Amino acid sequence: MKAQALITAGLLLTALPAVGQNQIGAKIAETSSAGMMMSYNKPYLEKAAGSYQRCLKSRCDGVVESAIAYATYLRLVAPGLDLNAIQSELRDLAVSGTTPAIRYKAYLATVVFENPQSFENTQGAGDTEGNEFFIAISEKMRTTLLGYHEN
Repeated sequence: MKAQALITAGLLLTALPAVGQNQIGAKIAETSSAGMMMSYNKPYLEKAAGSYQRCLKSRCDGVVESAIAYATYLRLVAPGLDLNAIQSELRDLAVSGTTPAIRYKAYLATVVFENPQSFENTQGAGDTEGNEFFIAISEKMRTTLLGYHEN
């Protein structure tokens, strides 16, 4: 079990550099820790997507949550990339994820996948560490959908 978790985490970490900034997501990537990486072309981004998709199927909840964040970030910085398989997996996780946190994060991710342009200027959207990324997305949803703005 530990060996499998380490292998899955390794897959996630190997794909991480491929999510660096590109022309489409430059606005988000400029302010993010992941955005400081070098630009990558489509084959590298597709390789990252494949790794994230495999990590979404992990038995380790932390690996799944991390993969949700990175896959969602990938959607924001490369909205033209074909991520239909990941989107399908996220829909499944939103309904049948093993924890409430996974289900909630997967739900937020599906909203981003359906309409990435609505989240382009989300503050903190490039910070995939911790829960700040999902807090930024949920705040953007709250202000957009409910029209609530703090003074």
